[in-house]
Amino acid sequence: MTANNSPQSTAGALRPTSDGFIPSAPLLLCSGVKRLCTRPVRTIILAFTFLALSLVASADEPTVNQLLGIVRAELPKGWTVSYDKEHAWLEVSRDEAVLSIPTLPNGSGAEKPQRRTFIFAFRVVAAVHPTEYRRLSAENAQIQKNATALYEELISKRVSHKFDSFSPSTNEEKVAVAQYQALKKSLRRLPDFYCDAISLEWSLNSPDYPIISITDDRIRDECTRVQEKVMKLLFKY
Repeated sequence: MTANNSPQSTAGALRPTSDGFIPSAPLLLCSGVKRLCTRPVRTIILAFTFLALSLVASADEPTVNQLLGIVRAELPKGWTVSYDKEHAWLEVSRDEAVLSIPTLPNGSGAEKPQRRTFIFAFRVVAAVHPTEYRRLSAENAQIQKNATALYEELISKRVSHKFDSFSPSTNEEKVAVAQYQALKKSLRRLPDFYCDAISLEWSLNSPDYPIISITDDRIRDECTRVQEKVMKLLFKY
């Protein structure tokens, strides 16, 4: 299940625009909880990089604290939400460990179930306005298209490689490989959700990329419901 895409307005409240932001007016903090922030929306345009420190420095602490309170109020008994300010890491965890097996790609596939803590987490970053997100996403799509075409060209020319790492031998190949590497580096890292003056990206154990498989059906259903409940509190891009 995905998070709600359309913010809901309360009676008598200012109605959000189609992209979920109201310039110079309070914005609904989260789609799953009908309340308004008391602070004007700040549109922050950010070209994401992989430098964690810059992301941490950009996180809006008041919004994070407000979001923590809302998530905490929605969690069932036996669950905890926490925030590591130093690493901008928002984590939701089940207090009691669950019997599970790892699902990591490098696993042997023969592991026996063990008791592990079920955790899912987000990285909190500076807010990216939906309009800016769409622009950056379109740029990423074009960059990826160009990179794919160049990759296929390098493969057709039989340039030595391992996966997508090439070892050119001629000057012409070196130029092409340098262009390919530059294209890959130019891809922007984009978040998955936004909530008032912050955005969030999946960092651990998302529904699409689970790190463990819970063996008990009842507990697995419980963990899935909690994940879905938290995601409903956020706007999905």
